[in-house]
Amino acid sequence: MNSILLPGILFLAGAVVGLLVNAWVRLMTLKPVIRPLTRCESCGARVRFWKLVPVLRWLPIQNRCRECSARLPRSEVLLEIATGALFVLFYFMAVQLRCLEVPSVRPSGEMLEWRLLYLYVLLTLLVAATSIDFREYLIPDQITLPGMLIGVLGATIAGHLQIIHLWVDWNQAVPGLTGPYIPEWIKDHSHWHGLSWSLAGLIVGGGLTWGLRLVSSVLLGQEALGLGDVTLMAMVGSFLGWQAILPILL
Repeated sequence: MNSILLPGILFLAGAVVGLLVNAWVRLMTLKPVIRPLTRCESCGARVRFWKLVPVLRWLPIQNRCRECSARLPRSEVLLEIATGALFVLFYFMAVQLRCLEVPSVRPSGEMLEWRLLYLYVLLTLLVAATSIDFREYLIPDQITLPGMLIGVLGATIAGHLQIIHLWVDWNQAVPGLTGPYIPEWIKDHSHWHGLSWSLAGLIVGGGLTWGLRLVSSVLLGQEALGLGDVTLMAMVGSFLGWQAILPILL
């Protein structure tokens, strides 16, 4: 695809995803009256159609409700722009700079595309979790639990979505260093390996965050991390594996 057009297409795709995330976040709000994205949050009046179209709705024209004059939420527009920018940045980092490449993991070209899509799903879930956390100061299970399921099922079905294997053959990674070899089942049974890799990430992500939550409760006398943080890191681990969780938490 044309290298000039691709960033624009990715940005628009991210903006559309941001719009859908906004609609999803509204459904998860704690407000007594839930308004869909097509309605004003204040009075429920129908929003102008063109104010539901990414890019067009960013124009600073007629940004108030026709009925109650309430300003349309700027945060929703900013989220769409930010999501579009994140989609472009992630592609640049992953494909152009090859930040996700590990010498010991060499999936096929087709599987690399599936891995990219897999990680875009994680990025979308993280955007949704961050957005609702800013609005309601919580991370709902409606995001993290389905996210864990998608992470584990995707890794199991595809078998080659991991950035790094469940276990590293240190004898090959560092010459002269002895250590355990990669078990043969990792090489011969990719789907079982994908399942084990994802579950290990889920357990380590959730377990370490739970441990930090307990320690912080003892030291500070109050919870510094909520259960939503525990399930969020478990979800991230199911997509990235246990190795990536360690630097994230550190």
